[in-house]
Amino acid sequence: MNNRKATAKKPVKKIAAKKAVPSKKVIAKAVAKPVAKKAIVKAVAKPVAKKAIAKVVAKPVAKKAIVKAVAKPVAKKAIAKVVAKPVAKKAIAKVVAKPVAKKAIAKVVAKPVAKKAIVKAVAKPIAKKAIVKAVAKPVAKKAIAKVVAKPVAKKVIAKAVAKPVAKKAIVKAVAKPVAKKAIAKVVAKPVAKKAIVKAVAKPVVKKEIAKVVAKPVVKKAIAKAVAKPVVKKEIAKVVAKPVAKKVTVKAAAKPVVKKEIAKVVAKPVAKKVTVKATPIDAPQITEVTVPLAVSEATIDDLPESVTIAAKVLFKLRAEKVQVIDLRGHSDIADFFVVGTCGSEAQMQAILTGLQREFKTAKLENYGIEYREGVRWAVFDGIETMVHLFEEDARSEYALERLWRDGKLVDLKEEDYQQASAEDSSDDDFV
Repeated sequence: MNNRKATAKKPVKKIAAKKAVPSKKVIAKAVAKPVAKKAIVKAVAKPVAKKAIAKVVAKPVAKKAIVKAVAKPVAKKAIAKVVAKPVAKKAIAKVVAKPVAKKAIAKVVAKPVAKKAIVKAVAKPIAKKAIVKAVAKPVAKKAIAKVVAKPVAKKVIAKAVAKPVAKKAIVKAVAKPVAKKAIAKVVAKPVAKKAIVKAVAKPVVKKEIAKVVAKPVVKKAIAKAVAKPVVKKEIAKVVAKPVAKKVTVKAAAKPVVKKEIAKVVAKPVAKKVTVKATPIDAPQITEVTVPLAVSEATIDDLPESVTIAAKVLFKLRAEKVQVIDLRGHSDIADFFVVGTCGSEAQMQAILTGLQREFKTAKLENYGIEYREGVRWAVFDGIETMVHLFEEDARSEYALERLWRDGKLVDLKEEDYQQASAEDSSDDDFV
């Protein structure tokens, strides 16, 4: 026998064939089937699955991948379709309503990048329309009212509104006809009226209103608005109420208000309106109850502004030229120079002459106030105010009675005659 060593047979390794990995399209088709969707929903709804998904999603790599995937147009459309469904809306609402979700959303929204993105998104016309529709719903209105009523929200809104950019945007928005109508409707409601009254009664609000009203632009706007017939009727209705009358009487009794009224009454337009509006049964002043201090003064006793005004009036044949010395009695001016004119043409010539002579003397002035048919014109020379009347208007308005606390000074024409040849012609002032 041949001595042969038995050789052990080596086991043959079987190489398993690689399983074919299904493509994305195949997976998508499989997942799209109703049966698969239900199975996925059930699986994902389990607590264990939720925790596992949360862990995976919380990883930085997963977050980046999700962001990239969601940023694709196809994904955006798909998400929009899903979110638009009533079931999805309810589910999102429930999740967002939870305190944990609110805090998380607040943190995200507070980031500068998120703020910029929100601003860009809200600025789009489609987003604006959607926001308007959503805000117009009663439920949304109530929710907004609750949020705005909170002290924290009020402070945030106040800060935002105080910014120049916000102010300009508000002004533009309020100036639109649609916004004006909407504001008018809201303000007309009894609740809004009461709220406005309470707010305006606060000292801080009063000061702010006073600052705004004191601006020239606002004064002009108020004057235009008050001049409208509709506004006049509304003011008349309010003033006619007993409560308004009492308030008016109390306000008019204050020294500060008296001074302001005196300034307004001194203007020809205001005086004319006041005379027309005087009730028939109101007591009429037919005599001067307090004697005026009448004296005579020469050119050396009065300031330059009065001298220049008197020269112009005498030169252009004004009659009954007098000065009311109001120093210590009025904040409007120190002197009133009063003269009578025979016609409006003469009145216009004197006003032109006053402007020219004050400019030549380098004396400042606030210009003239004259309206055709009023029969009263004013030249405001700051220190000296010149009042020109036609004969009947002067006796009707009687500034001497209104300012009887002042000193009435009669001027003599011979004291103001000029020898200068350039001033010898009346046409120089026309």
